[in-house]
Amino acid sequence: SVFPSAISTFYVPSDQSGINRMIRHRIRATLHWHNGPARYDTVFIKKDEELGMRGMHVAQTKLFFSFVHEGVCYPCALVHWFIPFGEEPCEETGLWIVACDEHGDGTWVASVVHLDSIIRGSHLIGHYRHSFIP
Repeated sequence: SVFPSAISTFYVPSDQSGINRMIRHRIRATLHWHNGPARYDTVFIKKDEELGMRGMHVAQTKLFFSFVHEGVCYPCALVHWFIPFGEEPCEETGLWIVACDEHGDGTWVASVVHLDSIIRGSHLIGHYRHSFIP
């Protein structure tokens, strides 16, 4: 089965909407979102829980699907990967800088991951060479 989105539920110790809350976010991977353009959200994927942000990968969801093998249903996502640019967050913004992970021919590195490995949605801020983005 193929799905246009998935719901991520996670604990937020502090947020604008309150403290100590469970939050739900919809993560999308669809050609048409509400009769509009395609929407492929970015996500944090668990690598090593003990490393905090350094223990997460960033990826873009391309497809949500599930399949049954030997009577067990496996919910999955096809993702395109991003890689960190440098070993530390940007000194000016405190944000991590990532770039598309590409093969030598320029195609994106892709993988299938289990939905349980997706921590939550993420928001990437574009950077276009030396242009200022307000």
